[in-house]
Amino acid sequence: MDNNSKVLIQLLEEIRLQKGISRYKVAKLSGLNEMTVKRFFDLENEPSLSNFLAIAKVLGVNFFFESKESDTDLNKAFQDAMDKLGRNPDNLPKN
Repeated sequence: MDNNSKVLIQLLEEIRLQKGISRYKVAKLSGLNEMTVKRFFDLENEPSLSNFLAIAKVLGVNFFFESKESDTDLNKAFQDAMDKLGRNPDNLPKN
């Protein structure tokens, strides 16, 4: 699985945790198998686009473009996801 996919999944995990929604509830509301949802959030499998969008819908996530300098809650959650994966370029050592 590439890092872009991992970041997007980690972002959904951050949002899920912030909203207090269990993985079980995500599975039930999305119509996906519990094991599929577990593997999704544990970064075990490259998810299909339809599964990714089904989980995002359950979590109430819309996708849009905005400046990365924006100070919205979604942008903060994205930065937290990047930090957890060690992929935040703002926190990498400068050459």
